Amino acid sequence: MNPKKNSDQSAREPIKTATQTFHPMALIRFTQILLVTFCLHLPALSKTIYVDQTNEEADADGSSWQTAFADIQPALDAAIPGDEIWVASGVYQPTRLAVADDPRSASFQLCGGVTMLGGFPPRGGDQSISARDLDLYPTILSGDLPAGDQPDSNAYHVVTATGLIATTTLKGFIIEDGRANSSNERTHETGGGITATDSLLDLINCRVIGNVGTFGGGIAANNSTINLINCLISGNAGLFAAGCYFTNNSVANIINCTITENATGYTGAGIYYENSTLHINNSILWSNYLIQSGKTIGDSNLAVSIYVPILPVDYATGSEKFTIKNSIIESSGGSENWLVYNGLDGGNNIDSNPHFISPAHPITVPNKGGNYKLLVTSPALNSGDGVARSSANPTESDIIGKPRFMGVIDLGAYEGAELYSFSKLYPELPPGVDSNGNGNSNYHDYVTGNDPRSDSYQTPNTPRMVGDNQIVFEYLAEHLADDVNIYFEKSTNLKDWTTMAEGADYTVISDLTIGTRQQKTIKVLHQKRSISQQFYRYRSELTPIEQPADNSSTAKKAN
Repeated sequence: MNPKKNSDQSAREPIKTATQTFHPMALIRFTQILLVTFCLHLPALSKTIYVDQTNEEADADGSSWQTAFADIQPALDAAIPGDEIWVASGVYQPTRLAVADDPRSASFQLCGGVTMLGGFPPRGGDQSISARDLDLYPTILSGDLPAGDQPDSNAYHVVTATGLIATTTLKGFIIEDGRANSSNERTHETGGGITATDSLLDLINCRVIGNVGTFGGGIAANNSTINLINCLISGNAGLFAAGCYFTNNSVANIINCTITENATGYTGAGIYYENSTLHINNSILWSNYLIQSGKTIGDSNLAVSIYVPILPVDYATGSEKFTIKNSIIESSGGSENWLVYNGLDGGNNIDSNPHFISPAHPITVPNKGGNYKLLVTSPALNSGDGVARSSANPTESDIIGKPRFMGVIDLGAYEGAELYSFSKLYPELPPGVDSNGNGNSNYHDYVTGNDPRSDSYQTPNTPRMVGDNQIVFEYLAEHLADDVNIYFEKSTNLKDWTTMAEGADYTVISDLTIGTRQQKTIKVLHQKRSISQQFYRYRSELTPIEQPADNSSTAKKAN
């Protein structure tokens, strides 16, 4: 076998969907699959079932938005292969018990061959598919059961897929608050968010966040084929495997997903992969951590992000059972410095900070916070495997419904770039307060390039004199932010400040962009010799009122 030939072929071919991938169950269930396939080709038999928790009609049968089921499980019970279930926004808790006397065994038990779509407005809006908006109408599947007020009373699994031989699809759901931490039953230790056994499952435009499991806090797949497309896996916790756990001949295809800020007590914080097949494309694995006793005990690295306890025997030549391409993988070295035990390098891999807007800190896991959209400086932008119809991504929109192909596809779950903004990067901080006690307001720290949440010493980017009447200012580049508009002021007493006008008070000597910083050198004009000292500072036009005093950066010029 020629490894290079196979590698080139793999790079050209899109990742197969669950229904295209040969599965270990195929032979023993061949007749059943033929029957299901036959049903799927009878469109007259398929129907749409509606779910809206705001509907209080007693005669609900799910046949329209007006008669929608108020809960999801009755819709699943009524569905047959080929049906679609449309679910309006809201928070839905599972009700179907796997064990009669154990309320924590409740989960949403999926039906084979059915597609579930979230993101519809209450009552369905205009009642068409176009009314669906994943950003405006979040549809949440929650393991936080109504009867419990403690995390350990949550459902073991929010979603379960068992023996589904026809592909079941979830589109546009948030899956959260599962707690697969049973001390008595192994089956209730895997997959707090989703557990799949002997099944074919597609997750598209979903968020799996804030779940816990001994093995696989977010997702666990056992002898299953699972496709994750445009998904966010974050804030999950696990003893082994916090984000995803793939084992026992599973096949996992991960396309345009963001797997980040998951934390484990041992290893595999992002992905734990064993005796299975794993393909990663157009994705981001970054900042997944080891935590013990509430502390981060190791840097995020590849062994933490993706853990493979038993490597494929042919990994030295690149195993086709474990491939990564067009992705940001922390501590991988990127394609230029790829380490062979990382699996088969499919090319165009990057080892650089993806520049999320505002990630949550993993020490707080499980959590459901963080903003994992991409800043305008992200190396993930336009770094995917191509444009529409040439990409392995078969969808048209990202995790929140934004068009995917506005050019070359981006990496991760979110498409497009966001400008820097104090309110986006630090949503929990008031701009005019000095939260870290360094003498500057939070907004001022942001403009000068310091972290307002950090109480460690940071070198301030204060103005400095570099020559006769020349001053260098450094600040967040204005073209990268939507809330920075710099101007300069002068004062003789640090109390009364006058705005300086370019051409009249100063000229610009140089204006450089260095990374995210803008470095501007000005020359002051018409300096009066009668003035013993002069102070200069820069301000942002959107700077809030400083509390308790004005802490803008200043430079002093003595005559």
